[in-house]
Amino acid sequence: MEIPDIASGKLGTAYTVTVADSAGETVNTWQYSALSYVFRVLTKAEAGDPSVSNALADVSRALTLYSQAADAYFSQPDA
Repeated sequence: MEIPDIASGKLGTAYTVTVADSAGETVNTWQYSALSYVFRVLTKAEAGDPSVSNALADVSRALTLYSQAADAYFSQPDA
């Protein structure tokens, strides 16, 4: 799944993902954001899961900090 062009202030915004069968009937629905993957990576890293490299964990931490900075920036009142 790809959600292109997510603005920095919207990284935590949840999108609805729906999977349907060939008849168009909904099979399952999830709420997912760009930070959902980051959360999963960091949870696995903290548990010592060897499938998570240090580089991936570092990028995930950086994206978390970037998202927090964007949230703080966009929540500032206009000067």
